[in-house]
Amino acid sequence: MLIVRIHPAPALAQGRGDAADVVVVADRSGRAPDPGLRDAMGDLLTLWGATAAPQDRLFLLRGGPFPRMMGEAFSMRDAEDRAAFQRMLARLGGFDQGDARWPSIAQMAVRSLSRLPDPAPSSGVLALARADPTDPEALSSAAAALAGPPARPFFALSLEQSLGRLDATLAKASGGVAAMAPLDEERYQAALRLWGALSPYRWTTWLALPPGLEQRLELPPGTVWAAFVLVRPSPSIRLVNLIHEGTDWLGPAAQARIHRVSTDRLEIVTLLTFGSYEGEWRIRSEGDREAGLGVVVSVRSPLLPQEPAPARRWTVPAGAPLFLEAIVPRWPPDAALEWQAGDLRIPLRDDGGEADREAGDGRAGGLFDPGALSGRVEGAFRLSWKGGIWEQPVWLDLEPGLPILEARVPVSPTPGMPITITVDRPDGVEAVRWHWAGWRLGSARYQPPEAAIATESGWQWTFRTPTGGKVRFLALGEVRTSTARVYPQAVVVDLAVVAPTEGRLFVTLERRPQRLTLPGELTLVITSTLDRPAQLRLEVVEGKDRVQVIPALVPVPAREVIRRKIQVRGEGLPDSQSVRIRLREEKGAPVEGGELSLLIAPAGGGGFSPVWLCLSAAVGAGGFLLLRRLMQRSRERWP
Repeated sequence: MLIVRIHPAPALAQGRGDAADVVVVADRSGRAPDPGLRDAMGDLLTLWGATAAPQDRLFLLRGGPFPRMMGEAFSMRDAEDRAAFQRMLARLGGFDQGDARWPSIAQMAVRSLSRLPDPAPSSGVLALARADPTDPEALSSAAAALAGPPARPFFALSLEQSLGRLDATLAKASGGVAAMAPLDEERYQAALRLWGALSPYRWTTWLALPPGLEQRLELPPGTVWAAFVLVRPSPSIRLVNLIHEGTDWLGPAAQARIHRVSTDRLEIVTLLTFGSYEGEWRIRSEGDREAGLGVVVSVRSPLLPQEPAPARRWTVPAGAPLFLEAIVPRWPPDAALEWQAGDLRIPLRDDGGEADREAGDGRAGGLFDPGALSGRVEGAFRLSWKGGIWEQPVWLDLEPGLPILEARVPVSPTPGMPITITVDRPDGVEAVRWHWAGWRLGSARYQPPEAAIATESGWQWTFRTPTGGKVRFLALGEVRTSTARVYPQAVVVDLAVVAPTEGRLFVTLERRPQRLTLPGELTLVITSTLDRPAQLRLEVVEGKDRVQVIPALVPVPAREVIRRKIQVRGEGLPDSQSVRIRLREEKGAPVEGGELSLLIAPAGGGGFSPVWLCLSAAVGAGGFLLLRRLMQRSRERWP
């Protein structure tokens, strides 16, 4: 049973930019549903019509095998038009057995929206569908018409089955979504949330109303309009108080300024004028059971997504970082905005932090890794305000087959030296349109790179930092693949620029042998001008398969001259050979004399063998005896 109570409305206040032109589609295809399902379908259509804002214009399109428009546009500014729209829902009639002609329905909706004078800033289609079309290829031209420009987002809900084909065609092309509605009370939440997807001025929330207990709800800053939807388990439950700043909007004095619609399941109260409605509302219901209350509000300033795209449905490659940015109203400091998808919560702030391009520019940014998310994910912009959560829905398509742009990061960048970020063109990428690139040092403002060039293999950006520190490079682009797919992607590089150490290490050998017989010993003389203790690592870079240096790590005190003995050992050396030992400081300080080149020989290598040693000893002994005999003879000859 539908009850509509309309009271003459005074001249409505001028709207604050929030207006939408919407085609509401009632699909009457297929066999007649059971009475309970038919009532639920009627409730959803009633909800969409009753929660339209004062400046909206609605069309009603009867879908099915023989689609037709039910009259002209209904102006929600006019109280009579509001009543007429609800009466027209009752005249939709029965069901037409055959399949819905979705190409004709979509084309008819676009034509009706295109003919309206003074088009609204937002427009789209809200469809209550019964079944998925069997031939998705026939929808291509209708999908192109909805995609625009201007785009007319197509949103469809079904109470009976999934809408995968509609979602992949009409909805995805236009930036909308088609899905099976959840069961029972959640279906009304899903239907109400779509207003937040159609208009960037609108936010929705949901709360529980225990019977007889007053609930307090703070409407967001800048609220200029609101509608309240009571979802009741039984018709005996009803709203009894809706009080704001001393005015009970359910009382006799406010009846001329509201539109009230009731069904067995719903009670909807809509404000007919724009005004100042922010702040605390005291809400009370009566009945024998708890009820749900949905609220949709319009605010003075919109939330406008900018990155990765202005739409409310984004297609991005799975596994790539996602950079989010939106133009946001200037809320009070205690209002917090975040983006939610699954279990992820990403703060969006206009504070110049790591994920925000510039503080105070009216754009809030956030960066996150989708991680394990895949497929189509429903997310939302969430505004936290004085205990309440207000949402605008967003959908994310994470596609695993799309090429990902990845950056090559320079090794050990230093201040003052050019830093080049290189992105190679992946296979399958035809072109990338880069619309912004910048780098920042710490929390400073982003700066443009010194040079940005396209090469045969990809793209390069070059910049240099005046000092060391944490550096983030960010580039935002639109990728076009060889299969004509177009999608946004961000390239994010975080790197540490380290300034050279002021001091250094000087290393020399106390004595450099011409040839070192293994195992052998060397003495290093190490002079440190560093203000900190250091660790000197010794690595054999030539001959390392057969030669070892012990120890491999030498501690060096700050600002001291020390001597340290090291051992050089080797096995399996066939003969004398050269070896190179590299010395480096563990934290990157410069090392003067950082490479030693030595000629080494195995034990006994290059010396006398045992045989030659015996012969030498014998010859030496014979020579000594001969010399002694000659000296004796000399003494005998002298007088």
